[in-house]
Amino acid sequence: MSDYSHNRLIKHMRLVYIGTMVCFTATMVAGLIRQAGPQLTVDPASGDLGTLYPGQTKSFTVRIGNKGNADLVLDAIRSSCSCTIAAVDKAVIHPGGSFDLGVSMKAGDIPGNQRASIYIHTNHDASRETEVNVQAFVDPVVNVSPDRIDVGMISQDDLPLQATLHIKPLLGRRLINYSVETEDKKLSVDYRESPDGESATAAVSLKRGAPVGPINSSITVVSNGLRLSIPVVGQITGNCHSDPNTVFWGRVSPHEAAKVTLRLVGLTREHASIGIKPLEYSRLFECKWVGKSAVLMTLKAGAPAGRLNALVSIAKNGQPVLQVPIYAVVDNG
Repeated sequence: MSDYSHNRLIKHMRLVYIGTMVCFTATMVAGLIRQAGPQLTVDPASGDLGTLYPGQTKSFTVRIGNKGNADLVLDAIRSSCSCTIAAVDKAVIHPGGSFDLGVSMKAGDIPGNQRASIYIHTNHDASRETEVNVQAFVDPVVNVSPDRIDVGMISQDDLPLQATLHIKPLLGRRLINYSVETEDKKLSVDYRESPDGESATAAVSLKRGAPVGPINSSITVVSNGLRLSIPVVGQITGNCHSDPNTVFWGRVSPHEAAKVTLRLVGLTREHASIGIKPLEYSRLFECKWVGKSAVLMTLKAGAPAGRLNALVSIAKNGQPVLQVPIYAVVDNG
């Protein structure tokens, strides 16, 4: 190798070395810059308080830490609703330090899942807040049995029909300011408390003369703002019924027809007529008698995408006697 080539090689190696050192130094500086300042830590990031009763309050602790190299300043802490409170007794956390943030939730009057959030704003990142999620399940303070009334398929001739709700308070409470009500005119409620106030019954009646069709109603148990809904479901028929009494097609393609055969009891094609409700759905269906007491129902191809809730309305000698619900989801996928 000539002296000229040797010198060029040495010069090239020096440049490579210098470039490597510059990149290494830049990476170290960038890392130090990223680590500089306060660094917020939150543990845990969410809290599940389990089951609460209406009005009950429960708390848990969130540890707020600073793993940075500058003071962490808590500028503000807010909650998404008044049911959740975060208590703060310290505003500045030094590097490596931490403190416990007390978070409490008060259960509301509505049974079911209750969720809220605590938002922590610090100088760690002034552009955003750190969120701590809180949840609980609110259980009513009264037990109602059964929790659902299903009368099945019942003829108008068998009305009135009565079912009994048994009501008992929990947590050693007494029945104070309780009532049972419904807004459905097909139903009536006779509410009676025991002499000792420790239990009650509600006789729920489906009235004589209730019209033919599906029953999709409810009874509401009310106490001091707490409302517990008990579904009442079923089907009222004339002196006839259909098999099946409800059509669940599930997901159907708009490119294919869906079909089901309704076998009618107490109805024949000579005396019955069939229609679809709502009326605008009539164009989507084809109804064809396939026997003396059987009807082939077809949901035509080309139905618009979305949920479809329709009724097959069957009349006998011009009088409505039976309605068969049809449920489907027309899915383009």
